[in-house]
Amino acid sequence: MKKEIIHFKEKWDFLYLGYRKKQKRKEDMVGFKYIKRIYKPYCAHCYFVHQRAYDLILSKKKEYLEKEVPIDVGYAELSLNEIATFGILPRLVLQKPGWSTLQKRIVDYTCLLRDKKPQPSTSIIEKGLNV
Repeated sequence: MKKEIIHFKEKWDFLYLGYRKKQKRKEDMVGFKYIKRIYKPYCAHCYFVHQRAYDLILSKKKEYLEKEVPIDVGYAELSLNEIATFGILPRLVLQKPGWSTLQKRIVDYTCLLRDKKPQPSTSIIEKGLNV
């Protein structure tokens, strides 16, 4: 992975260490063994931003706040056309199971460790864990 990161360093604007992908494209698989191009990633809990993307992100901040757009949704939209977004596979970081202020329910994305799709009814409570 170290060699990939060295050769990859100038290609990305966003690099996610943990994420949930909403869309699949053939281009997703173009790239390196551990680093993939991704589109519409959600769960913005661990990522790097390249300095060349700062101005764009800051210029969108006011718009996101005025329209009450969740930050991960805003970033996901930018990933379609405006910024080069990549993710590391396997994911290195997961969002901790718990209450989602965006979804207004308990969410658990640990299934992403196995690259599985989260089930709508999956929650910590249903798994019998104490909250």
